[in-house]
Amino acid sequence: MAAVHHSNTEGIFLDNPDKWDDWSDQFQAKAIRAKLWALITAETDEGFHQDEPEPPEVKNYEKRRTTIMVATRSQSTHSTETMHDEVDLTGEPTSVAEMTTSGRQAYTLDWNIYTHRLKKFTERETHIENLTSWVLKTVSQHYRSTACRPDDSLRTWYKNLESQVGMSAGKQREKAREAYKEAIRPLSRPPKDLSAWLEQWERAINKAQQKGVPEAKDATAWTADFFTVMKPFYAQWVITYKMTHRQEIESGTLTFRELANDFRDEIKTTPTQQGRIAKGAFGPSFADQDDHPSTGARGGQRAGKRRYTGGSQPTCLACGQFHALSDCFYVFRDKAPKWFRFRKETEGIVANRLEEDENLKKEVLGLKGKKIKIRESEQPDQDQD
Repeated sequence: MAAVHHSNTEGIFLDNPDKWDDWSDQFQAKAIRAKLWALITAETDEGFHQDEPEPPEVKNYEKRRTTIMVATRSQSTHSTETMHDEVDLTGEPTSVAEMTTSGRQAYTLDWNIYTHRLKKFTERETHIENLTSWVLKTVSQHYRSTACRPDDSLRTWYKNLESQVGMSAGKQREKAREAYKEAIRPLSRPPKDLSAWLEQWERAINKAQQKGVPEAKDATAWTADFFTVMKPFYAQWVITYKMTHRQEIESGTLTFRELANDFRDEIKTTPTQQGRIAKGAFGPSFADQDDHPSTGARGGQRAGKRRYTGGSQPTCLACGQFHALSDCFYVFRDKAPKWFRFRKETEGIVANRLEEDENLKKEVLGLKGKKIKIRESEQPDQDQD
């Protein structure tokens, strides 16, 4: 067997036990698409030893001797002629033209069955050849020489490789668990490439779920792991996401793919929200930081900072500025006008308050629920607030 160098473009090369899991997954995916997996997992090689279908032979069908013309008369007095074939019991036809009518019909039916079976056989042989070629390209010379004898079937090759290179289900689960734990390891600083980090996390949790790692299958557990890693850098997003998807998380209907797509949208449009809450950030320190719009004499809104002068304006329980909670842009981000600039320090404050204050969290959820009900009850022709 010719040597195959490690220069394939198949994406994986099996040259040590650590790569068995990924290689086996690719092999299984290819076998399933080629409809060969049932043959690979069978108890014997019988499915790999099918003979090529043979075409029907002309000599096996009835031969016509003569054609007899029979005149008949119908009730309308019109005469008709019917052709009946007389079978030659002593001879064999050498072509379809020498067959009786029923013989030709039987031959045509058998030929159609033959061509269908031949097509299926050819397709299967092509799939086997392609998968065999893939194995030869993606398995090291050492493993090929010890596990892939030329006269063995593809099923035997896979079984031999599994015995020689593969890991038990328990070891595979433990390996997947270790990779998952590494993916959710707390970070001291945001990754240089968040997209790459997210892709690694997706691969790790996907593999962990496939191998039955408990903490990767429970939505409340794996979302908590994800949020713990990302909260230092996307605190506001984490808190908001936990609140708005609480029911899906608790019911287990949220998938890691949905969360990853939502987070991917966030990192495309928003830089990291990293920032610590400085001492004295609450209360009076907000006197010069009200970046919500204020109302002028004519009721219009204008952008600008507003110093609290000691009046009876309501103080927002979330950000500490002087407006109602229902008008807080940091809680209801969809209310913020395009010109509004969110402050990282304030976002951190709001995120921590929403995380730690259960009463505030319930009040925000209540306001969001009320907002949804109002929208549903509004008619299309009504003015929007």
